[in-house]
Amino acid sequence: MSFVITKTGTSFQCILPPCIIFGTGVATRAAEQAKNLGISKTLVVTDKGVANTEGCKVLVEGLKAGGVNPTVWSEVQVDPPDTSIEGGVKVYLEGKFDGLIAIGGGSSMD
Repeated sequence: MSFVITKTGTSFQCILPPCIIFGTGVATRAAEQAKNLGISKTLVVTDKGVANTEGCKVLVEGLKAGGVNPTVWSEVQVDPPDTSIEGGVKVYLEGKFDGLIAIGGGSSMD
């Protein structure tokens, strides 16, 4: 898996191959997909509303059961400003994660 984040001054560049999986029941297969990508410690990115749903709970529990260590970051804002994105990048880098899973809508994927 290739993943690059570079920071120059106040700008970021993130280059990675996207893998979007969508559909009924996909949360239960997340650990398998994560392991196929070489992910063992993932940041789950979402907003506060989605973080409290059954779908997010199923995702997190499925990751744990499958041997993937998830941490939920639920600070995503609608149409996230740069400061929100920078906050997520900081959490990702400081946590030394090797993968990222976004659950929710487009703002989580931003």
